[in-house]
Amino acid sequence: MKFDKRKIIEKFPFSLKGFVGIFTAVMFLFIIMPVFMDNFYAFLGYQFCFVLTILSTIYVLRNSRKILFWGIALVFPYMLFVLLGLFQNSLILLAIGYIFFCIYIAGAIFLLSKEVIEVPFIDTNIIFGVITIYFLAGIFWGKLYFVVDTFHPGSFGGIIKLNPSDTIQAGYLNQYDLLYYSYTVLTTLGLGDISPIHHLAKSLTVLEAMFGQLFLATVIAKIVAFWKKE
Repeated sequence: MKFDKRKIIEKFPFSLKGFVGIFTAVMFLFIIMPVFMDNFYAFLGYQFCFVLTILSTIYVLRNSRKILFWGIALVFPYMLFVLLGLFQNSLILLAIGYIFFCIYIAGAIFLLSKEVIEVPFIDTNIIFGVITIYFLAGIFWGKLYFVVDTFHPGSFGGIIKLNPSDTIQAGYLNQYDLLYYSYTVLTTLGLGDISPIHHLAKSLTVLEAMFGQLFLATVIAKIVAFWKKE
């Protein structure tokens, strides 16, 4: 079966315009994050830039004011609660901000996944999209683990046990550890140096592991289906 490239471009313009913008932002996050972890304010500023980069890239690619509106509606309370948490030195406010962040990232993952799954061909842009979705999923679960650990201190073993009364700077130190844990679960690497203790943490860990496996299985199935059609 041969595809009419022009019809595909008209139907799936988002995928063909490229995922390089979001992919670059995600890769830059992992390169810069270890450098900024010792500088709390610089790390916070970079997080804001990262969120705005994702929003602007998705808006440019899809050219949808509706997506821009909902993105701003989630980014604004995220930034508001994070800044309030900073000024009031409150881990609870920081965690509330990350709830909006998780919803925001989940929406970005949904939009990207929808385009990658529906496009009936594989090219370089789609590969960038798949990698980006995979990395965004790890970030999403890492922040979700932080929210759980904030409201239920001691949900994870192997990291510093924090209480809501601890300083917000101390909370940021745990974020990198939980992000690291998230990717060991997503890839089913399971090193065991960090482990879930609370039942909610265990449930989320299982869900992330299932997502990682099903996502890879879906991508492989799509590649095989494309190869058979060709």
